[in-house]
Amino acid sequence: MIICDEYLALAALSENLPFSTTTRSVATTPAVWSRVLRSRHRAHSTHHITAGRLNALINQLSPDGQAKLTTPSPQLLNILDPRPFLDTSARLTIKYRLSYMAAEMAAAAIFHNVALYFARERNVPPGIRDLLEHENLPGIHITFMH
Repeated sequence: MIICDEYLALAALSENLPFSTTTRSVATTPAVWSRVLRSRHRAHSTHHITAGRLNALINQLSPDGQAKLTTPSPQLLNILDPRPFLDTSARLTIKYRLSYMAAEMAAAAIFHNVALYFARERNVPPGIRDLLEHENLPGIHITFMH
């Protein structure tokens, strides 16, 4: 399993990931997924396309891809249950001054002992870098996708 950011989650839904997933599943956290859904809702409720890369990717989805947003297929993207790593997420939020979304991603990676994947280097929150430098957690690394 890999845990990905919102951009790679959308790529997973459209089956357009920049890497093979034949040997591993793709997952994201509820906080990440809610960011995708909020962007979609904002675009629909204002009746115009809002700016931003995430909104552009959402608007590029086919009608089938748009339908997958509300109920993603687990074969394409798993939305993780955050309850097993809530305490870790809270601790990381405080210790590394992470956003809720970043802390939940890091806590999920720690809990499942898997890698975090980000679409671009600039998507990686500074607190995640601090966490990796100071915690020296096994099985967690960040892979950059272009």
